[in-house]
Amino acid sequence: ELARKAADEFSTEEQPRFVAGSIGPTNKTISVTTNITFEELEEAYYEQAKALIDGKVDVLLVETIFDTLNSKAAISAIQKLFKDIGKEIPVILSATIEINGTMLAGQNIEAFYIAMEHLKPLAIGMNCGTGPDLMKDHLRTLASIARTHIVCYPNAGLPLEDGTFPQGPKDFAVLAK
Repeated sequence: ELARKAADEFSTEEQPRFVAGSIGPTNKTISVTTNITFEELEEAYYEQAKALIDGKVDVLLVETIFDTLNSKAAISAIQKLFKDIGKEIPVILSATIEINGTMLAGQNIEAFYIAMEHLKPLAIGMNCGTGPDLMKDHLRTLASIARTHIVCYPNAGLPLEDGTFPQGPKDFAVLAK
């Protein structure tokens, strides 16, 4: 609600402002630890998505996806919510890839995209994880197969006290090339 208020305050016809509501990750995983059921996770994602839509977000961002089955629970919840409220808003999906080149549950970026492409997300991409240097090749791969927008925000870790990131600003600029 606060983000919606700020976006509305600063929006103009020439420069509209949009609000993205972030969903996930959780500390639960269906595939790796089996410490939650699909239905329980789906219910948790439904509750998160509903609260964000009630707060008037423009887009839902399912982020830091480390297990494709978890993302399917999130998408299932979102689709149920859209049906219940009688409207849809755009969805963005963002995975996190570990140093070994796969998500925590073992899927690589190609497998993740293929499992999600039928959903026709507004964008698909990566965040968090290994930082900019180790994300580049996965992003190139994703960009070569994706039929939608690509998103990347290498937000692994907190900034240093001086406001810079451990990798340094030059590493973030490399991703733009």
